[in-house]
Amino acid sequence: MLSRAADSLFWMARNIERAETSARLIDINLVSMLENFDPDIDTDPYRWESLISISGNKEQFYELYEQCDTRSVINFLAFSIENPDSILNNIVVSRENARTIRGMIPQELWELINSFYLKIKEYPSDQWEIENIGYFFQMVKDQSIQFQGIVNAMMSRGEAYTFLKMGKYLERAGKIARILDENIHHSIESRFAKEVIEHHQWSSVLHSVSGYEAYLEMYRSAIEPDQVMEFLTFNKNYPRSILFSVERLIEAFDEMEQDKVQHYNRDLFIALGKLHSELKFGTIREVLNEGVNSWYHNIQDNCYQIGNLISRTYYLGELDVK
Repeated sequence: MLSRAADSLFWMARNIERAETSARLIDINLVSMLENFDPDIDTDPYRWESLISISGNKEQFYELYEQCDTRSVINFLAFSIENPDSILNNIVVSRENARTIRGMIPQELWELINSFYLKIKEYPSDQWEIENIGYFFQMVKDQSIQFQGIVNAMMSRGEAYTFLKMGKYLERAGKIARILDENIHHSIESRFAKEVIEHHQWSSVLHSVSGYEAYLEMYRSAIEPDQVMEFLTFNKNYPRSILFSVERLIEAFDEMEQDKVQHYNRDLFIALGKLHSELKFGTIREVLNEGVNSWYHNIQDNCYQIGNLISRTYYLGELDVK
């Protein structure tokens, strides 16, 4: 496969996953804000700024906006042309990637991405209201889920599928680590009562990854931060945990290389193995003992390194952005 085609597949998957994650985080923040009966929590300065931190574009946000409020954050994360990671730009880039590889993906996938792009472009982004913007984010989530469904149901398990798989799960692993890292920081810095934060904030984290019911099924107890971290980090059966995502990354590597390690892919093989070992044999107690922010920073750094090694190993055009 030509490296530019591999690059398009890899980044198409990453950008679709990134757009869905942004939509999930904004949507659950809105729902939480609208449904919350304690008005003091809605004045929490970290409520919206945490989403900017998770996106990794905090400095750029404050170059464009004077204050961090509901409207400015949603405009920046969803519709801003200046933000390269806005939902709008994620889908614009995904459509361009799909256009260059139309012969390698099912016609249904191209039609979905093109339709997704048109819905985003046609949305009246300067006229939305808090009461109805949720429909937009639900549309983004629905389109992403349809994308995953078509990929899984209609694509041959060849190199094209494998590059999509790599992009999706690398993006997911790194972003879940960042979400947990930021929410831990939020818990430490928040001015609200510990018991209020633990329930309100960490239940929102679970809802944002559609993991609330799966968490309750496993723990059958009140929501505890340590258990949420354990669930989203070390659970090998939950599709949005870090361990699950890294194991799918290793599967993709093995499929691509037919279980062979050679000189050109050795660094990537080693980096994947180290990260997998840390997750497979790690425990939440070790994370707490080491320091949670430091531990999750390390996971993010490993994902960043793996992204760059994937680009170098397969001659992809764009290096990962930290």
